[in-house]
Amino acid sequence: KSLVPTNITGLDLGRILVEDPDGPTTYAFTSLDPRFDVVAGKLVFKSQEYFKPTDPIFTSVPLLANDISGGSFLRMSVVLERIPNNAPWQNTPLRWDVDRSGTITPLDVLLLIDAINANPIGNLPSPRSGDTLGLPDVDVDGDGRLTPLDVLETINRLNGTGTGAVGEGESGRLLAPSIDPLRVDSLRVDSLRVDSLRVDSLRVDSLSADSFFAEIGSQADPLRARSRRR
Repeated sequence: KSLVPTNITGLDLGRILVEDPDGPTTYAFTSLDPRFDVVAGKLVFKSQEYFKPTDPIFTSVPLLANDISGGSFLRMSVVLERIPNNAPWQNTPLRWDVDRSGTITPLDVLLLIDAINANPIGNLPSPRSGDTLGLPDVDVDGDGRLTPLDVLETINRLNGTGTGAVGEGESGRLLAPSIDPLRVDSLRVDSLRVDSLRVDSLRVDSLSADSFFAEIGSQADPLRARSRRR
């Protein structure tokens, strides 16, 4: 029996194992449920198939197993258990851990900023494709969109835990990115270079939602800054 989250298409559900009393036997499997394929001995959802929140909690997937050496066929089934996953772009066990490293660090904030640069509209596909599971889990607040609030929540969590944020006797400050304050729903964050920060010696100062957006609004526009220098 396998636990399968909802709202993720094309999931690899794992290898099919058969205990044969006659010893090790090579089987070829065929799924009799049209939503699934068997690839290299693994049961997988087809590319656009997934468990929806309205599907039954338990699903029995019928399989036809062909004993290649003996030429016999047998019918079997694999039981899958659907588990809730209403925020497929969120690392549910530790939602501020965007890169799934097991700890919350300033790198998670930088990944969110890079993601906003790449996706300024902020829409996140739902259901999520299983091919994207190697990408950062950027929906920190679980609202189905990528916004500055995801950055803010991660910064505030860093302030609360300090996990990996400060080296002994060292300090620094992670500034809020420069964002046009008049366009919160459709924004573009100015790029922020990872190599310009010493992540191991970075201290993140506390920010409330109000001060976060106030500081965003106070960042100088590059064009105005250039004109002042003239």
